[in-house]
Amino acid sequence: MSDVDNVRRDPPADWRDKLIAVLTADGITELPKVAKSKSFLVGFGKIFGWILVAALCWAVSLIIGALIFYYPISKLAPFYAFDFYMGKALAAVSILAWIGIYWFVFPRMKRAGRALAQVRFGNRPTQVLRHAKHPPVLFLRSFNFDSISSSVPTWQDRLPLNVAMPTAELNLVQMLWRHAPVLAIGRPGESTPPVGAVRFYARQDVWKQTVQSIVP
Repeated sequence: MSDVDNVRRDPPADWRDKLIAVLTADGITELPKVAKSKSFLVGFGKIFGWILVAALCWAVSLIIGALIFYYPISKLAPFYAFDFYMGKALAAVSILAWIGIYWFVFPRMKRAGRALAQVRFGNRPTQVLRHAKHPPVLFLRSFNFDSISSSVPTWQDRLPLNVAMPTAELNLVQMLWRHAPVLAIGRPGESTPPVGAVRFYARQDVWKQTVQSIVP
C-alpha cells in the first residue's frame, strides 16, 4: 500500500456542516456578500470602461494632431497636396496613440478579465461550501508567495494573446475546481484578495487551530 493510501481518509458524512461551523467560529471572517449579478456587471463595466477610455484617447489624439499639423502643412505644403500630407500626419498620430493606449489600457483590461473569473468561484467560503459536491482543497502558502503566484509579468500582460493571461494561482484553481473548491487563508487587512482561491480571514491567535480543524 502506498503512502498516499495510508494517509487518505474518506471525509465524514457531515463534512459540510463541520467546515461551515469552523469558518463561522469566533475569529474567522469573510468578505462582504456581493450578488453574483452585481459582480458580473462591475467586471464587464470595467472592461467596457477601458474600451471607452481607449476610444476617447484615440479621438482626442487625432483632434490634437489635427490642430498641431494644420497650420504648418497648410503653409508649407502645396494647396493640392494638403489632404495627402494631412492624412499622413494623422495616420502617424493615430499609430502613436494606439501604441500608448495598448501599453497603458490593455494590461488593465486583462486584470479586469481575471477578476471576472473570480465571480464564478465566489468570494465567501461558507456560501461556496453549501453548494460544493466534494470537500474543498486547502491552499496553504506563505503570504509572501502571493506576490509571485497572483501576478503576471508586465511583458506577458501586454501580449495580444490569451486575453486574460491567468496567474499561477488562477491556473491551479481552475484545474482543481473541476473536482473541488479551493479555500485559502487571506492576508490580514487586504481589501481585494488575489484572484483564485476563495479566502477567509483568521485572527492571529486562531489560525493554526482553524487549519487543524479543516485538514481532517
